[in-house]
Amino acid sequence: MHICKWQRAKRISRGFMVMARRVPAHPQSAPGDFYVENDQCMACGAPHAVAPDLIGWAVNSEYEHCIWKKQPRTGAELEQSLAVFEAACLGCHRYAGTDSSIMETIGAEYCDHAPPPSARSEYRPPPELRLTLIQESDGILRRVLAALLSTAICAFLIWLLAMRP
Repeated sequence: MHICKWQRAKRISRGFMVMARRVPAHPQSAPGDFYVENDQCMACGAPHAVAPDLIGWAVNSEYEHCIWKKQPRTGAELEQSLAVFEAACLGCHRYAGTDSSIMETIGAEYCDHAPPPSARSEYRPPPELRLTLIQESDGILRRVLAALLSTAICAFLIWLLAMRP
């Protein structure tokens, strides 16, 4: 089933399933899948520039710290929320949801529930390269071609030896 970005944003904002966060969020961050790791913001202001409707400043705080003032609810807001991960100076913005397309877009390092590296990309060795003139079979054509090739190679080697001074 294909879910458009707006439907995905709607599903995220309704929070069908609240997942546990891997790191503590700033206490003023809006509840939901997107959050800022507590005490990790360096107040660069970059996330505010790309998502002014979603990102704000903590109030009554000892120091400046950005927070998610609301969770994305529309497709446009979801696009803004994904842009936050590209704009942020530190990796303090996190995603606690399980939407695989969001995790793939922002990167597993920002996701609390990303699959382990072995499950994300399974190493597969390249296929074995085999150079053959014909398919392996026990047919007469294979035997004839093998004999001709062997004869040609032997003739070439004899010629090379004969040309030697």
